[in-house]
Amino acid sequence: MQLDDPTTSGVPVLSKQLVVDLGRVAGAPGQIQGIPDVTGRQAA
Repeated sequence: MQLDDPTTSGVPVLSKQLVVDLGRVAGAPGQIQGIPDVTGRQAA
């Protein structure tokens, strides 16, 4: 199922932030499926 606007259905939308531009990293793969974000307060 895909929602056109998740906020109208009560789904919280999390912010995103670009951490590294892999286009500038030599030898980086063309696609990365996911990267966990582990901090002192959360683990994804």
